[in-house]
Amino acid sequence: MGVFLPTCAFGNDYMLACIGGNGEVMSFFAPRVDFAQHVREGLPAVWLPDEPGGRFAYTFDGAFRSDQWLRPGSNILETKLISDDLNLRLEFTDLAHAAQPVLVRRVRLSLPRHSLSRRSDAGRGRRVRFASYFRLALGECDEKNAVHHLPKHRVMRQMWRDHYMIVGCSEPYYHQCGKWRDGRSQVKHDLQHGWLSGQEQDIGQVDFAIGADGSLAGAELWELKLVMAYGEEEEQAIERCLTALQEPFDAQVEAVEKRCRAYTTPLVQGFADPGWQAQLSRALLTVRDLADEGTGAVVAAPEFDPTYELSGGYGYCWPRDAAEVCMALAALGDREIPRRALEWCRQTQMASGHWYQRYWSDGQHAPSWCVYPDFYQLDQTCCTLWAICELADHLEGADRATYLSGMQECADRALEALLGALEADGLHETAADAWEVHRGSFTYTNAALYAALRGCHRVFGADCSAEAERVKAAVIEKLWLRRERRFARGLTMTRELDLAFDSSTLGVFDPYGLLDLAVDEERSMAADHLAAVEARLSVDARGGRAILRFENESYMGGGPAAVNTLWAARSHLKLALCATESAEVEERLQRALAYIRTALANTNPTGQLPELIPWNGYDYWAAPHGWATAVLIDCIRLLQEFPDHAGSAPPTR
Repeated sequence: MGVFLPTCAFGNDYMLACIGGNGEVMSFFAPRVDFAQHVREGLPAVWLPDEPGGRFAYTFDGAFRSDQWLRPGSNILETKLISDDLNLRLEFTDLAHAAQPVLVRRVRLSLPRHSLSRRSDAGRGRRVRFASYFRLALGECDEKNAVHHLPKHRVMRQMWRDHYMIVGCSEPYYHQCGKWRDGRSQVKHDLQHGWLSGQEQDIGQVDFAIGADGSLAGAELWELKLVMAYGEEEEQAIERCLTALQEPFDAQVEAVEKRCRAYTTPLVQGFADPGWQAQLSRALLTVRDLADEGTGAVVAAPEFDPTYELSGGYGYCWPRDAAEVCMALAALGDREIPRRALEWCRQTQMASGHWYQRYWSDGQHAPSWCVYPDFYQLDQTCCTLWAICELADHLEGADRATYLSGMQECADRALEALLGALEADGLHETAADAWEVHRGSFTYTNAALYAALRGCHRVFGADCSAEAERVKAAVIEKLWLRRERRFARGLTMTRELDLAFDSSTLGVFDPYGLLDLAVDEERSMAADHLAAVEARLSVDARGGRAILRFENESYMGGGPAAVNTLWAARSHLKLALCATESAEVEERLQRALAYIRTALANTNPTGQLPELIPWNGYDYWAAPHGWATAVLIDCIRLLQEFPDHAGSAPPTR
């Protein structure tokens, strides 16, 4: 299974689904948001028996033009498909059930309005079959699956061990079960020729299709509902499917919208500009859907490269990325997701006091490459301890005391690990950089180390303030390039200067505060460093200028990143907050807004932010991306500090 780029992802705490631009069901993750991914193919199609010889078309095969969007204020997806050639209009409304791991799709078929007055079949019945082809791999296992039609319940059941997927339709349907091998499928062949044999079952590498027949005439609308329900027990999954089929679709929509509003309304109600409020609402729903309620983990992005063809995969939890999400939400007023995520961090901490590079959401170590003594991700430990300390500042009274008591041992172990990683020169030992590419001691990681040590002293009373100040002094003395007025990326493995430009070095003041923006000289250093990063790493992108991760970047063609572009925006906003001249405030606000608009011009088609804006033919990469979305949330929050200058938000897609 190769790379696939969904145009939208949404979930409901129990599952995560990814949909393609023409309504393809690309992913269904359950019972957690990262595992298992049960779908290989989920393809909607139509069969038109009245066309000469019959006419078949998948919705993705070029016969349809597509328009797709998320409903404002919710994670309900709308897909509109129109084919002039087939004289047909399809509308899909997809949602994750508000209370179950169930994907619900309402399908509406009709004749295009513009054709009603000129097509000969506009005034008579026109037969059409709506069909869906499924190749599932329950538990991510292609082999040893079983698929059956269950006539008692009038549903399709696929199973592997303790994974069950039940697929049902609100209309009487035809079906066919079969085998998929060597890229060939009898089910697909028969489906494409208007024939579903009714084969009841099969085992092995299985697939199946269902199709319901209807008739269209004039302005009539044919509506049906398709449901995919997951369960770890058969009867549980069947009950979920049958219940979702019986519930009125409008009630399901209302329940999802209510759930979305309940989360976003308290967090966005202070934002007067409706455009920014809409952008913030979309961002909040995105990161919530990436958070697993059962475990507390926050995944980086829905997996879309499961065999690591062009990347190392994204459907895992990096503690560093989760820390950024936690801090953005906590600053806005959400304590629930950060508390769960940091409790998950407490439970996954290694005996050494460090955190692994990345994890499955259930806490197991995920496939990783930064696993060697001189190539481990020290920033994961630094950022996690920093976030643990920062969250305490958002808690009060007994709630804070309980939180600190629960985190004390975790913080102590992490602190001991970080102190053990300090070298005699005041900088951290050789480790991997933030981008998991270089070995050395890095400005970014040292800034995060400083913030973690300072936080431990402030929040837990640890005796580590002297070490924090030693790190700060070493960063300024050894990594600040006075003539160039910028920071080096860090030190190499041999402790020589690594002079490369790297946007992660913005971490010296945003978010880790090693440079104190209240101090004139340090604020000047931060401003000059930001200017140097922009001068070297700013490039043209759709919608404006964007920021590269680092110079000579090669990953995904070497293009810029939404994370780093928004990071530059947030850095300008931080500097604007402490600027003393109105002209500087205005200039920094406009620069920040320009970067935000660039990032939002490069989302996926439904407005979800990616990690990267690649230069190798892809329009976006790794969307929706939790870290990028967290930085956007921060930017929108900071813009509210300048109510007369923020301007209107870019439109949501």
